Amino acid sequence: MLKNTDSTYLQRAIKFVISLILFLIIALSMCFFANGRPDYFEQNRLMIFCALSFAFVAYLWRQSKRFLLVFLFFNFFFVSTAYIKILTGMVLNGIEILDALAMSTIIFCILAIIYAYLQIMRFPVLKKVGLGIFYVLGSIFLLVPLLLWGYYIVSNGHLLAVDIILTLFQTNPGEAAAYLKSQRLFYWIGAIIAVFGMIYFNIKLVRRLPLWSGNKGILIFITLFMVFVSVNMVPKVHECYALNLLRVTKGQLKTYKDYGAAKSIRKERLKKLRGLTINPQAGGIYVLVIGESETRDHMGIYGYIRSTTPWLNKFSHELGTVVFTHAYSCHTHTVPVLSYALSEKNQYNKLNMADAYSIVEVAKAAGYKTYWVSNQLKYGAWDTPVAEMASTVDYQKWMNGNAGETTDTMYYDEKLAQVIPNLNDNKNILLVCHVMGSHGSYADRYPAAFKKYKGLNKVVDEYDNSVLYNDAVLQKIYNTVSANPNFKAIIYLSDHGEDPDLQYGHESTKFTWKMAHIPLIMHVTIGYRERITQLMNNLQLLRNSYWTNDFIYNVLIGMLGIQGLPHIDERMNLGSDKYDMKLQELVTLHGHKKISDDPNR
Repeated sequence: MLKNTDSTYLQRAIKFVISLILFLIIALSMCFFANGRPDYFEQNRLMIFCALSFAFVAYLWRQSKRFLLVFLFFNFFFVSTAYIKILTGMVLNGIEILDALAMSTIIFCILAIIYAYLQIMRFPVLKKVGLGIFYVLGSIFLLVPLLLWGYYIVSNGHLLAVDIILTLFQTNPGEAAAYLKSQRLFYWIGAIIAVFGMIYFNIKLVRRLPLWSGNKGILIFITLFMVFVSVNMVPKVHECYALNLLRVTKGQLKTYKDYGAAKSIRKERLKKLRGLTINPQAGGIYVLVIGESETRDHMGIYGYIRSTTPWLNKFSHELGTVVFTHAYSCHTHTVPVLSYALSEKNQYNKLNMADAYSIVEVAKAAGYKTYWVSNQLKYGAWDTPVAEMASTVDYQKWMNGNAGETTDTMYYDEKLAQVIPNLNDNKNILLVCHVMGSHGSYADRYPAAFKKYKGLNKVVDEYDNSVLYNDAVLQKIYNTVSANPNFKAIIYLSDHGEDPDLQYGHESTKFTWKMAHIPLIMHVTIGYRERITQLMNNLQLLRNSYWTNDFIYNVLIGMLGIQGLPHIDERMNLGSDKYDMKLQELVTLHGHKKISDDPNR
């Protein structure tokens, strides 16, 4: 007969095998619910090692029911995040489910082993500190999937994307507050309570685990096994959405940082571009006004039911003004848009962001004096390419004196017209004006005198009032700069649009085509038209062409008459008779949406 200990080991060995088999069966079953490829056997080796990891750690904890409950609770949230794709109408392949299961299993097993070591630690103070760190670490890992579910709830059924996380890195308490004001506060409060409630429940479950007091040799063996699995198997996890979200975000932030770090390199490269000159027919004062969150769908000049752009309506009939009817943004967030729009980089080339010249760098090298006045925050703390571009100009003025603390502007946008410096001192000037425009919350963007519209709904009324005020701001800026005898041209475009009707703002995860519909309006003076008639003819001929605003760099290079730059693609220049970008080629969201799919184009 077998001794009691032998019988116990045999029972545990049988349970070990059962645990192993059950894990693999469950893994295969989960792939059954994928709406794309099931990929049942795509990650065979990875799944076997994860099954062994689970079986070993379960053996370590004597396959107790409490251990299994903690495992199921922890893994449920990690793996369930993969299925959010199905709920949002996206394609979910089986490999994404398997990778999510693998990642959560490996993390859980490592945490379980750490917990076992803490249980046998002999020093009470170190043990308490170690347990505190352990609970924090476990909560952080659990927080990632919980945030995905939290965002799904508060966003009314959308998947958290890299763009939203990057926006958090480019924001501040004031902008966050403005964003929250436009959302359903009850959902946010509920989601936050749910997230922390789940974390608390997980800690409580872990604390109810039986004290571990097994064979230390087995513990060391399983530890070494998990080290092997972590080193060799984790790199094979490629399709776990939560992990990829962190990877891509980290990579994009590095891209932003690299752009700033490469500034000195770009300057040296510019010095080597000998012969960079200004066409004698083109010199003068040029103004680029960058709007904020203004969709052409709410502009009277583009046929909106309300007369939100009375000045632009009148201005559009002046000789030299061209209103482009099919302009689109290249993204729905400011930094991704302007990083491309104001540099050589665009959605259609393979140029590294760090290697891309900005329009202000090139203009300076050619002989223009460059100016930047803005009512936006200077996001210098995050080293975004936009902040780096602005930092290279000859003169800059940031109206938000509380930069870094709030987006509540100290002044309304009309103040920009007043702070534009004296432009008489230089013959050739490029001036960039960046307004706060229709950025949420909309009611904060205009004075009481522009509180005109009511009757649709509060959000739309406030948005339309901000568009009306923006029209008046454009008039003030134009009147200021056009008084200079050297004034040649002004261009107005928005960074991206907005969807106030659905109250989606411009979140890329809630993408609607209103977020990509932007105004593009150019005005060229009589003297400039007479000297460069071909450019004006091209602009008129191409006013109904489809276009994305990451081409504005090419337009400005041509309009400013900068000569000697290599690699300028005239196919992307609306001022050139070589413009040849077809509707089928054009995209937005940095290549994730085709303009040809817009039903209202």
